[in-house]
Amino acid sequence: MFFVYFSKKLYPLFISKTVGILFFIIILLFPMILENVNHHYAIFCVQLLLIIFGLRGTPSDPILIKHFPVFKRFTAVTFGYALSRAIMYVIIAFVLVYLTDWIGYYGIWIIGIPLTLLWIKAVFYYSALEKEFDNYPLANEWQVR
Repeated sequence: MFFVYFSKKLYPLFISKTVGILFFIIILLFPMILENVNHHYAIFCVQLLLIIFGLRGTPSDPILIKHFPVFKRFTAVTFGYALSRAIMYVIIAFVLVYLTDWIGYYGIWIIGIPLTLLWIKAVFYYSALEKEFDNYPLANEWQVR
């Protein structure tokens, strides 16, 4: 949650894009890292990377929610969140276990890569919406406030 402090200087959607791209790189390296782990401290470091750069709530969440219709905002956001949790529980409990048995740690790619790419695509879509409605306060991505 330390990304909130960065949002004072960087636009929150830029932070979300950066986190998504870093997480995509981590997901690509994740199976190879797990195959070569020899010590429990290394597993702790991998878990720490996933916690820090995981796809979770970012400072851009209020910007994303703002684009939902006012009278359907609560229903759309909470239903989407609940549906995503229900699907993830089923996928992790039944699909991921068998994937890692069949093809090893590379089975994580079958779930991780599409989800990460969809998350990044959604952030870029909301960034385009912000620019379309002239709510994007910066001239370019790398500009610091």
